Amino acid sequence: MLKPIIESYHGNKDLIKQEVDREKLLLANIGIAINKKITSQHKEAKKHDNAIDGTAINKKAEQVTELIASHIVNGNDLKLLAMPEPVANEGEEANDVFHREKHALQKQSLEARKQLKDVPQEDRIKLLEMYGEVEAKGLEE
Repeated sequence: MLKPIIESYHGNKDLIKQEVDREKLLLANIGIAINKKITSQHKEAKKHDNAIDGTAINKKAEQVTELIASHIVNGNDLKLLAMPEPVANEGEEANDVFHREKHALQKQSLEARKQLKDVPQEDRIKLLEMYGEVEAKGLEE
């Protein structure tokens, strides 16, 4: 995606360096956005349920962030850790709602994979270099 932009700089090394730095910041922002969302969801859940454990939440959020960001960049399906209870409309059963929501998630995942295939090989390599490997760090599947 950056190739046409960088080509328009006609070899200006300062502009090219700024563009490369910008790309790194954009990739890092994926993890930052995920971490903010996890932290805000935890705070919201804690307001409604005092039984939720708050021990080392920053470290836990960091581990989950690394895992999710790596899966997003690699184009893997994300398996939900805990499915919310399906809300059925009138005349609809919970099982039907579950299957409908599952189908919608699969469709989104397929679309994300298709978009990843459109990313140039060089950019895919950069994504993998930045997010490719996630250490276990005590996480068990």
